[in-house]
Amino acid sequence: MHILVYDGAEEQDFIGPRDVFGHAAHVGGTLRTSLVRPGGPGEVTCAFGTRIVVEQGWNPTEADILVIPGGGWGDPEGPGVHRLRENAAVLRDLRRAPVGHSAGGGVHRRPGAVGGGSSQGAAVHDPPPGEGRAGAGGR
Repeated sequence: MHILVYDGAEEQDFIGPRDVFGHAAHVGGTLRTSLVRPGGPGEVTCAFGTRIVVEQGWNPTEADILVIPGGGWGDPEGPGVHRLRENAAVLRDLRRAPVGHSAGGGVHRRPGAVGGGSSQGAAVHDPPPGEGRAGAGGR
């Protein structure tokens, strides 16, 4: 499983899944989780200022599951999903990716991103039009 981390991603949206699936692997589960970054390895500054180094670039064919965290919904001009939705390379790679989930899954819903609709069985949770995330816990 890959968790796509990018500038403006909300910390809780990728740390939560990383923690849950990390514990599952610790007790014998076979799912392995990696944080990945569009464009290759590098530093990411998250929504609330946390800076992390992501050691692996995203290759959409290397994982069975893709988690796209949300972030930046309330600021269309700032870092976050709005910029991710405008990144031609990310949109191209999403067409090759298996599954998207979480608040950032709305990237798939951008017209033309993946066949004009949501991804292959993806659970997509966009905020209502004109609303950003409400804060911790969001919705």
